[in-house]
Amino acid sequence: MLINPPHLRPATSVDQAFLDALYRSTRTDLAALGASPAIDAVIAMQQQIHESGQRAHFPQARHLLLEQDGCCVARIVLDQDAERLHLVDMAVLPLARRKGIASLLLRWMQHSAAALDVLLTLNVRTSNQTARDIYLKLGFVVCGGDAVFEQMRWPR
Repeated sequence: MLINPPHLRPATSVDQAFLDALYRSTRTDLAALGASPAIDAVIAMQQQIHESGQRAHFPQARHLLLEQDGCCVARIVLDQDAERLHLVDMAVLPLARRKGIASLLLRWMQHSAAALDVLLTLNVRTSNQTARDIYLKLGFVVCGGDAVFEQMRWPR
């Protein structure tokens, strides 16, 4: 079992308002359409589909939140089996971005994968250059993919 770094804890139903705000912050494509009840409903529906898909494909995944100064600032979803630790999803609130949070979480995952002697894997949208750059900087390599997603791994 993985050991949590300081201030990383399991998400609970009490965290739903944070999770809603976090998901909304990642959907700038939909938020750009304006603020209206209809757009809010579309974002909420997309969030439900996203979360249902994750739970269907990774039913044993751990949903963890990172807190700083008593407030949640990031979420990661990790799936683990005997051969790999897979980063299903990671999101950081806009106000906490570019402060090293994603790198901190990735280094923790790398340390955990090394301690477990397993591969660390993830998929990243080819259009998400910021995330892709962080992964490459931290030693991840591209090992497959398609026009939408690249598969990456961190060699152990």
